Amino acid sequence: MNCTSGAAEHSEQVLFINNVLRSLYVLCVLFFSLHTDTKYMRIQQFVVTVILLFSPAILHSQLVTEFVRSSDRSMNSYIIDFILKDVDSGIEAVRALALREDPFITDILEFLVLRKGKTELPYRDRILYFLLHSFFTPGTPADILENRLFVNRKILETMIQLIDDFSDYDIKVEIIRIIALLKEPVYYSFILVEMNHYLEKMKQQNGFLSFPHEKTVIECIIAAGACEISESRPLLTDMISFTTSKSIVGEARRVLKQFR
Repeated sequence: MNCTSGAAEHSEQVLFINNVLRSLYVLCVLFFSLHTDTKYMRIQQFVVTVILLFSPAILHSQLVTEFVRSSDRSMNSYIIDFILKDVDSGIEAVRALALREDPFITDILEFLVLRKGKTELPYRDRILYFLLHSFFTPGTPADILENRLFVNRKILETMIQLIDDFSDYDIKVEIIRIIALLKEPVYYSFILVEMNHYLEKMKQQNGFLSFPHEKTVIECIIAAGACEISESRPLLTDMISFTTSKSIVGEARRVLKQFR
């Protein structure tokens, strides 16, 4: 009986703390949304950091999501702080970016993409994947997606040019998907190069590709079809001849049929 009573009392205390911290957070956001001068920026960062530091794990996730959702580009430096804190906070923060109204995330992408020569962030690729996958997902309303691509176009173009620097195949897939969304012929050569690269691997490995490689090839084929890259025809024909993957054969035939 005492144990049950003690557990109930503890739950009430946790709920009370959660409600207090949530109220402090809401007041903080409301106050600083009305005071955007530079002199308030450090105070805002300190208050939010303290609230998040002392919040229980479950509430912490909710607060990060709510903070990012209600933020704008002026708060992107705080989102980078979440990324630096740990992988879970970073993933929570970048996924929440897809919920906010302001489409500008160029400085966050620059932080993640242009890290060559800087202190390595061990989980950089995971964070970048979740950001690209959630922020530029095809399921986003067309007008919102178009605006996001337009506002962040410069860093996206840089990222496309650096595709070979990424060893994570999930990121390669996301970059190929972004090329298909941009539909700029100047970048179609990157898709063709990737297709040719994996075709050579098929020839060397008796048609076999590992799952990450196969996933990348399929995304290239889908992109070639979406962008109507007619130069991909001979590559698609050869892939059908050499691959052992039914999925690759199916996608390649679908796109070839589309070109007729």
